[in-house]
Amino acid sequence: MLRRGLALCLSLGMFSSTFAGARIDLVATPPGNPPGSFAPGQAVVVDVMIAQSPAESGDRLLRLFQGDFSDTSPLLRSGITLPAMAGGISGFDFSGLPAAGAGQFVDDDLNDAGPLGPNLISATYFFQNQANLGPNSMAQFNIPMNGTAVRIGRLNITMPMAPATYQLNVVNSDEPDQNKGGAIIWGFGLDGDPQGAVQIHRPNAGLTGGTLAMTVVPTNAVLNMSSPACGQSWWRTQNNFALLTFVGSPIVAPAAGQVQVNELLAAGAFGPDLSASFVFTVETDGTVLRVRENGDSALDHRKWYCVRNVGWPNVDPFKVDLVMMIGDANNDNRVQAIDSGFINPAVPCFSNCDPRKDINGDGRVQAIDSGAVNPRVPSFAPTKPTMQSCLP
Repeated sequence: MLRRGLALCLSLGMFSSTFAGARIDLVATPPGNPPGSFAPGQAVVVDVMIAQSPAESGDRLLRLFQGDFSDTSPLLRSGITLPAMAGGISGFDFSGLPAAGAGQFVDDDLNDAGPLGPNLISATYFFQNQANLGPNSMAQFNIPMNGTAVRIGRLNITMPMAPATYQLNVVNSDEPDQNKGGAIIWGFGLDGDPQGAVQIHRPNAGLTGGTLAMTVVPTNAVLNMSSPACGQSWWRTQNNFALLTFVGSPIVAPAAGQVQVNELLAAGAFGPDLSASFVFTVETDGTVLRVRENGDSALDHRKWYCVRNVGWPNVDPFKVDLVMMIGDANNDNRVQAIDSGFINPAVPCFSNCDPRKDINGDGRVQAIDSGAVNPRVPSFAPTKPTMQSCLP
């Protein structure tokens, strides 16, 4: 399938493929630590570089680059965007090229069925008019004869979250059809062009490189926030819960005993592990751990407890301290008449109810929830028995 840029070159009647081939290098910034290794979700800039390969006796003018991302790993491809850079041009960064030249994209969406079809982009390099084709302006798009690589574009990539090795391939390097795949075109066939003839190179004919292995390595998940927040209260007679939200690598549900629920004791000590009374489930694409009581509460009113990591692999240490205050509907660590007043306007509610107003943990808000508050009015959270800080 001939693309617009290729058809234009062929129409000049000056096609040749007997001169210098081309090599595409992909250079990541940052390069990764170690090189080629990146964190889940990390932002990476990849410069697309081109060089003569093998180098010949003269410079070459770059006319067109066509990228074919068909062989790029799908999860990696979905994270590629083309920056809006010099001159308002959407796509490759032409800011390193002198002002007399410009670039134009035929298609800047790798995931649509636009003019070039899915997975394809095309950057055309041209002079503003033939008056610019003098000796000085010729240097603008020269690819040097000494084999030095020149940046012709830039890709912004957000790495996938799942650990794996992904392939960035901008030329569809295993494409056997000589009318498909990526392409580099040398030459304009005009006066002042150092080589004159137009040359087309594809992966199966003179174009090498264009691939980069990019590995997402697991990093420990880190607790980002909790609900209730550390220092706030559990408030139900049964089915209390906490939502722990993590950043970093996706989490998997902890095995028994890896995350404990303990009473906080004096001098930094912990009571027995109560986690057998809880169910631990992972939600929201591996970022949220729901810690939920399995039935009647094993927690005592006006006591402090903590949820902590004591051996959950691939997750940084954390400790969330919560005080048990049955009836604390407004989440101020106290149980007062105002909590009943907070609940009553919501009665009755049978679905999608405010969980803070559901005191008996049955998923509904009814008069019985307000009734569960009254026997505990007034109640005030005791001082935390240890000065240990929440983690992180």
